[in-house]
Order: sequence, then structure tokens, then C-alpha cells
Amino acid sequence: MIDAPAQLLIDEPAPPEIGRGGHKPVCGVRFRRSRRMLLCDAGSQSLQPGDYAVVQTAGGPELAKVTLGTTSGSLESKTQSRYVVRKATDADLESMRNFVVREVEARRDFFRAAAEEGVEVSAVRADYRYDGGALRIRFRSGARISDTRIRQRLTPKYGAGLALRNLGAPRELGPDSGCGGGSCSSCPSNGMRERAGAVVPHFGRARAGSFSA
Repeated sequence: MIDAPAQLLIDEPAPPEIGRGGHKPVCGVRFRRSRRMLLCDAGSQSLQPGDYAVVQTAGGPELAKVTLGTTSGSLESKTQSRYVVRKATDADLESMRNFVVREVEARRDFFRAAAEEGVEVSAVRADYRYDGGALRIRFRSGARISDTRIRQRLTPKYGAGLALRNLGAPRELGPDSGCGGGSCSSCPSNGMRERAGAVVPHFGRARAGSFSA
């Protein structure tokens, strides 16, 4: 089970209402592991570049850095149902830094479980959700994880919040590639980069004021 020393729970508010005149307040944010700026509904939050915010996504709440301050957007602004829950607190940032450190241990445990099952894996990346409510491990392998006991080996320690996604399964295997999460198309942690034909993982740094890759 995920041992969250500073796990935070939030009351999910209703999505922000559209403002008068056919406009709505929006802001631009960047999630961990990604270099892309994504728009989201800012609601009543007045955010400036450099702030951090808790953003509701299709995959749950995530912590993001504000790269475009709150401004007026049109009704056609593509926010993909993302919206700001609130401005991040110091406790949110400290919690995220703690989980970034623990991602190294989760990655090591996954390698050990794969070795015990005789499965070759590469480009392993572990990402905790900012509140510790989920641990997502992405990797590349030609084997179907559902045909192994890797998940069973990891579940006692990481619990039901564990999601495994094989990015390297052959197409003929179909959608069952061992993913335990869902909403993968809108996953904000999609920053795996291809370099010279290989995926190079880049880990976030756990230092004061910064948790991003």
C-alpha cells in the first residue's frame, strides 16, 4: 500500500463557470515530465508565471507550474476539461518533493520484480501523483506484463494505486499492454523523449522550489 507521509486530500469543486461576454479565464501550465504548455480553466484563481497550481485532469488532480498567467480566453479555448482547483501551497510542494525522492525506490523495485520474472525492460519511469494517491510506472518491453507476476510482486507495497503501462508492446498485442491506469491519452506526464532511436529517461530533481524535469 502506498505509504504517503504527507498525503493530501482535496474536495473537488465544480468546474469553473464561463464568464460574461462569452469569455472564460484561462491560464497555461506545464506538468511534470512534459515541455508542453497546456491551457486550463483558471476559474477565480489569479495566477502568475512561476506559480504552482493544483489542476484537475482526466486522470485526477496534478501539480503544475504556471507558465502563462490568468488571462481572458475564448469559449473555443482547448482546455480539455482541465481546470485549476487552487493555487498550490508550500505543503503541496514539499509533498511532491518527497515523492520525487521515493520514485527512485519505486523504479528500483520494478527492475527487481522484472528480473525475478525474467522479463527484459528498459526506459523505466516512475511518477507519483502529487498527493501520493497513485504511482504510475511506464516502461518498454516486448513482453505482456499481464502474463507475468510483476504486478502481484509490487502490489503489496504500492497498493491499488499502482498503474503499469508498457510503451513498447507490439501492436498485435492489442490494447491489453498491462496498463492499470486509464485516461492515457490525456496523461499529463507524457514527456518521454526519443533520442537517436532510444528513449532516455530524465528524472525530476528534488530540491527546494523545484520538482520538475
